[in-house]
Amino acid sequence: MAQLLKKILISTSIAAGMGLAIGAPASAAGITGASLDGTTSDYILYCLDGNETYNCTSEAGKTLQSVLDDGGAGNIELDADSETGTWGPAVSFSGTLNDGKEITISSLTQDDWTDDLGKKWLGEAITALVNQNSALNAYKTAINAKLDDIWTGLKAADAMAAFSDPNISSVSQAGNDASGNISIGLIGHQNAFDNPIYKNTFVGGLVDALGLNATQATQLSAGVTTLHASEVVKVLYNDTVEYKWSFDAPTATNVTERSDGFSHSGEYVVTINGMEMEPPSST
Repeated sequence: MAQLLKKILISTSIAAGMGLAIGAPASAAGITGASLDGTTSDYILYCLDGNETYNCTSEAGKTLQSVLDDGGAGNIELDADSETGTWGPAVSFSGTLNDGKEITISSLTQDDWTDDLGKKWLGEAITALVNQNSALNAYKTAINAKLDDIWTGLKAADAMAAFSDPNISSVSQAGNDASGNISIGLIGHQNAFDNPIYKNTFVGGLVDALGLNATQATQLSAGVTTLHASEVVKVLYNDTVEYKWSFDAPTATNVTERSDGFSHSGEYVVTINGMEMEPPSST
């Protein structure tokens, strides 16, 4: 993602010493029979080694199901090549939940990013950025007035590919029937601004959009320190497609990805409703 983030123009888009101790709650049952769609190899399996995750895609005995069964310690990145800035086909996997129904988890393609979806995501992203950084309160109205222009710029830069390659750590359903909520763990940055590319991109874009001078820009950059943001995941369940993301503070994983030292530090959890059960017929 780091390479593509350099292109994003926001003025014009996620157990100390012992590794992860998160993932599906004890009362939830994880997905079973998980299998990839078989049409692409554009994915990466990550496993845990001490306080680091590492690419274990080619390691003997490591499978999608074993990674998802690993209590949140591992994850699978879908559409890993999106970091090159090019759109490809969706990468997905399917499995079975408690209710016996199939669920499909997928990356997003360019066609998924309609104006309706994009503007909804962007509005929540800007709200989260302002709420998490009081230094932006004075600029909230001015920023919101430019949302349409910001979205137009994001589309033109193909920036949303950076948010379309989710890392899935777990898929589970609460309870013992179809009424239980379905939880999906998304691994990302505990604070996206730990990666300076994120901060430079977001803050630089806001400076440009607001027309700030050098002094104002320096003050803004000093005051904007936090962004909690997951990537976006596409879910097909019960014949319904939903797009899910989170701007809530994630659970700290206390691990980082070996090759960059800051990824995989937080787990976000998104939920969808279980299939409603039919009430029993009266007698």
